[in-house]
Amino acid sequence: AGKVSSIDEAIRGNLARACDAWDIDEAGIEKELISTTITARGESTVKPLSRLQAQDTRDSVSRNLYDWLFEWIVNKINVTTDATASCVHWIGLLDIFGFEDFEHNSFEQLCINLANETLQSHYNNHIFTQDMKECAEEGIDTTAVTFVDNKACIELLVGKIGIMSLLEEGHPDFAIATGKSKDNAFKIKHYAADVTYCIDSFMDKNRESVKDAVKVALGKSNVPLIRSIVPVPDDGNSRPAAKVTVGGFFKNQLKELMDVINATNPHWIRCIKPHMAKKARMFSHLSVMQQLRSAGVLDTVKVRKAGYPIRFKKDLFLMRYRILIIPTEDGTDRDAICNNIFKRLGITMETGQLGKTKVFLRQEAFLKLNHAKDEATHKYSLMFQALGRASKVRASLFVDYVKMHRARILSERRAK
Repeated sequence: AGKVSSIDEAIRGNLARACDAWDIDEAGIEKELISTTITARGESTVKPLSRLQAQDTRDSVSRNLYDWLFEWIVNKINVTTDATASCVHWIGLLDIFGFEDFEHNSFEQLCINLANETLQSHYNNHIFTQDMKECAEEGIDTTAVTFVDNKACIELLVGKIGIMSLLEEGHPDFAIATGKSKDNAFKIKHYAADVTYCIDSFMDKNRESVKDAVKVALGKSNVPLIRSIVPVPDDGNSRPAAKVTVGGFFKNQLKELMDVINATNPHWIRCIKPHMAKKARMFSHLSVMQQLRSAGVLDTVKVRKAGYPIRFKKDLFLMRYRILIIPTEDGTDRDAICNNIFKRLGITMETGQLGKTKVFLRQEAFLKLNHAKDEATHKYSLMFQALGRASKVRASLFVDYVKMHRARILSERRAK
C-alpha cells in the first residue's frame, strides 16, 4: 500500500470542487486527508497515512457529512410536522430495507440485512406464529405444520457473542487484512439467501470516527448550513464521553423501530419488480421468484397450505353448506352436523378440523365441500325443475279436460 504524502493529481480537481462547494480551505483539508497528527508528551508528530488509510479517511468524511445532513433534514421535518405532538390514532408508513447481496458485501450490507432479518422475524411472528396461536386457542392440531424461522440468524448477528458484539469489542479477527478474500470473508445463511461479507475496513466503518481536526476544518466553512451540522470537536480539557459506534447506534435505532411496530396493527404490502432492466413490457420470472422467496411470500403460501388457510365461523359454515344437511339431523348440535358432513364427504382431520368457534379447512376439503354443494344444488335444481314442469303439464291437461268436459255437456244439451 505504501505511504502517501500528496493527493493524486488525477483526482485533485475533485478535491478542489468539494472544497469550493463546502467553502473551506483546500490545503487544510488536504493535510488531514493524507496524514494524522500524533501528540505525545507535548510533542506533535505528523504521520503520513497509507493509501488504504487515506481512502478510509476520505470515505469517512463523506459518510459523516451525509449523516449529519440527513439527520438535520429529519429533524427539520419533525419540527415542521410537529412529530412530538400527542396523537391517539396515527398511520405510519415504513419503506422496508431491501435485502442486499452484491459481488462485494461489506459492513453497510451487514447492517441493512440485519434490519431486513429483524423485520422478517416480525413478519414471521405476526403471520405464522399468530396463525398457529389462533389454531392452538381453537384446539386445532398443528404438529405437522412447520415454517422456516430466522431466530438463529438474528442471534448470530446480535446475540451476546454475535458478530455485532464481537465487532463492538474490537475482536482481532476483524482487524486482520491479508488481501486474500478467502481469509477476509465470512458467509451468513440469511432468510433470503446466503451472503458472503468481506471484513476489510469493518472496524473503521463501525467506528466511523472523524478526526477533530477535520471537524475544525469543516467548522470554518463559510456555508452556514455546514457550520450548523458539523459537531463541535471534543474539548481536550473535559473527560471524553463514550463514543457510540455505527453498529451500536444502528442496533438501538432498530430496537426503537421494532418497539413502535410491535405496538401497532401492521399491514404488509409486498412490492415486486417485474425485472431489473427498467424497461417496458418485460417480465423476468427468475427475478420475481427470487423476490417472492426473499420476502417470505412463498413461505407464507407454503405454511398456509400446510395449515388450514380457509376458516369459517360455524354458523357461517352451516349457512353456506346448509344444502348438505340431512333434514333428519338435530339442528341444535352444530358440531354433530359439521362432523356428519365431514364423514359423508370423507374429510379427515388432515384436511379439516372443528375448532371451538370455527371450522378449519385445507384446500382439498374446501374443494370437496364446494363440489358437493354444486352437485346438491344441481340435484335439487333438477328436482324443482321436474316438479315445476310436472305441475305445468298437469295444469295444461286439466284445462284441456275442462274444455272437453264443457264441450260434451253442451253437446248433450243440444241433443235434447
